[in-house]
Amino acid sequence: MTAPVYLPDRTFVVQQLNGNYLVRGNEPLLADGKTFAYDALNTRLQTLIGNNFNLTNYTLIDMSLIDNIPGSERPVLEAEFVAYGMSTTDFDSTFPATKWPPAANGLDVTKQYGSSVAGNKGSIIWYPVQGCTDPANCRLVEPRDYRFVEQVTFLNHLMNTASNTVIYYHCEHGHDRTSALTAAYQVKYLGITPEQAKTLPPPHGAKAFKHEWAPTYLQLVNYYVSATAPAPSPAPAPSPAAA
Repeated sequence: MTAPVYLPDRTFVVQQLNGNYLVRGNEPLLADGKTFAYDALNTRLQTLIGNNFNLTNYTLIDMSLIDNIPGSERPVLEAEFVAYGMSTTDFDSTFPATKWPPAANGLDVTKQYGSSVAGNKGSIIWYPVQGCTDPANCRLVEPRDYRFVEQVTFLNHLMNTASNTVIYYHCEHGHDRTSALTAAYQVKYLGITPEQAKTLPPPHGAKAFKHEWAPTYLQLVNYYVSATAPAPSPAPAPSPAAA
């Protein structure tokens, strides 16, 4: 497969909270397929946030949404973990190809690995996202095989409990999987309607890979909205009849 390359115009800030930044984007590797695009990401965030921002003053948590399948995105995932200090041997033993999907195979998808990237503070989380074909299929894979509903809550937990942290979540192209997670987060925590979350363009001149999402990821967001909708209020009890 052709190695994905970090593209700054697919990066933008989703939320600033408690001194932390929630940022979406695409695969953060340079053209060699192994070097983490730390300086390029820093430059992009300085453009979005202001020149006083410097990523080196923050902990960078990389949440990778990609798969672990040989012949697909496994080499890219390995390169990310190596950038955060994990050896290829440890990667193979920690994330064998048989451990797919990870949530269904005993792996903690919220665990942070590593302590630095490009010589600066950071850690990496592997928490893949998978679309679904219809409501019944969504109920089948959530939360047994994947944990998308929990993932949205976990992102917000990180934003509320971390300190001086940039959380950068991404898939390969910064499109379908990244857009689905962004939309669900916006609906849950940013007061945006589902329709707005699925149709509004990204701000600050950023762009998505395509104008339309794959239907399976739109279905995933629809499932999330229905699964997390507040329960209807019970009907009020009738007033007792007057004596």
